[in-house]
Amino acid sequence: MVGGKGTGKTSLLRLLLETADISPSATVDQKAAVDRFLKGSAKSTPTIQTACVEICESRFDRVLFSVIDTPGLDFSEGRELKLERQVNNVIKYVDVQYADTMNEVRTHFILFPRQRVTHMFSLGIQSRSTKQRRSAHPFVSSAFSCRLRTS
Repeated sequence: MVGGKGTGKTSLLRLLLETADISPSATVDQKAAVDRFLKGSAKSTPTIQTACVEICESRFDRVLFSVIDTPGLDFSEGRELKLERQVNNVIKYVDVQYADTMNEVRTHFILFPRQRVTHMFSLGIQSRSTKQRRSAHPFVSSAFSCRLRTS
């Protein structure tokens, strides 16, 4: 999740995790990551924070649900260089995660050729201000990723 400072990114992600139907087969590490994310700082997010846990989508489908929280972007006048660095850090992180996921998919298809895996990734683009749409550079506003496994 990417957006401006104080826009409720962390609150929304915590709500999603708090209301998720966590799978009985979720690992101890996954549950610990969720607990750490939920008990994180009430103040601003200093670094990229993540949690990944298996949830129940239906009786037979399991989804590996990942949330990624980022520090708030600084859209203040005169802070364009800082903003550019912040956005570049997020893009680099997403690129690494995407590459890791694609490697995992290749391995999965070799080991389990008959099992279907569906990846969902959503990326929103939003300019700095609706009033400045013509001259503003687009920025990532949100990212959501999950993997659905069916037998």
